[in-house]
Amino acid sequence: MKTAFCTLLAGLYSFQFYYGFQGCSLNCKNNTCDESQNCTEGCNEGYWGTACILECSSTCFRQACNQSVGKCIYGCIQGRYGDTCERRCSSQCLENRCYQNGTCSIGCSQNWAGNQCDQCISTHYGSNCSQSCSVNCVQSACTNETGVCTYGCKTGFYGDMCNSECRRCPQGCDREMGNCSEHCPVGRFGELCERTCNKGCVNGCAKSSGTCNSCVVGRCGGFCNESCYIFDKCQYNSSKLEELEDRNSRNISIIKTVIAFLCISLFIHGCSIIWILRQRVCKTREKKQKTKNDKSASNERPGMYDTVGENGGYQELGYVSGPSHYDRL
Repeated sequence: MKTAFCTLLAGLYSFQFYYGFQGCSLNCKNNTCDESQNCTEGCNEGYWGTACILECSSTCFRQACNQSVGKCIYGCIQGRYGDTCERRCSSQCLENRCYQNGTCSIGCSQNWAGNQCDQCISTHYGSNCSQSCSVNCVQSACTNETGVCTYGCKTGFYGDMCNSECRRCPQGCDREMGNCSEHCPVGRFGELCERTCNKGCVNGCAKSSGTCNSCVVGRCGGFCNESCYIFDKCQYNSSKLEELEDRNSRNISIIKTVIAFLCISLFIHGCSIIWILRQRVCKTREKKQKTKNDKSASNERPGMYDTVGENGGYQELGYVSGPSHYDRL
């Protein structure tokens, strides 16, 4: 009985403590409430709810909160944020200060950035933002977690962190493999420009194949590794050798055609000359033969005086007649 009586007294005391002697909570302003014990004039500072029996968060500034929802009215104490100031400011906020939305109010610790100072500045990475990005990264910027360069590498470097050097690439190289982006320096070739052009090359060689752009005098071939025995060939770049050979082939064909034409022409002219000469020889022979025949004919015919001599009658007549009238004169 005694125990039950004590319990009853304790319950009455608690009811009186919360609701007063008139049934209202002691946390109601002016100790006023309605029949349902809902505080009609609001709560005393530090309490909220319809009956003002809920206590505002101790992290609310002045421990003041909205009567309906318990949201801190004047913000949070230092180091806290959120509607009821239940969350802690980022440890990287300067002086552990932030607004009620979590934004650091006076800036971030060294190497930290972001509204809540929860990420590294662009030039640092790591769990504590204590590691510097590679100086070979463009703008020295890298990702917060791994340090991989954000905007690529500076000319002459490659790799995720741009810590490998492509020394022989004048225009830079591919970030992943280090292959040279453009042409190699004169005298070098290969994806990394790591190979040397043939000694006979002039003005370098092709990046992919090493074929010489041109050759020194006396050398020819794609790699200028062949000796030239034809003077004309040595005067041309190896890149033009094929064109030269085609041209020479065409020239040789033309020359052969001309020679064949000349041979035929000479043959025809030769035959003509021989025919003319033979005609002349034949005519000459005919003339000589005719002359010979004429002479033979004249030798065979008797002369006038020979006839007279042979004719005795005429001799006698001469003697009889005596000297002529012309002889006397």
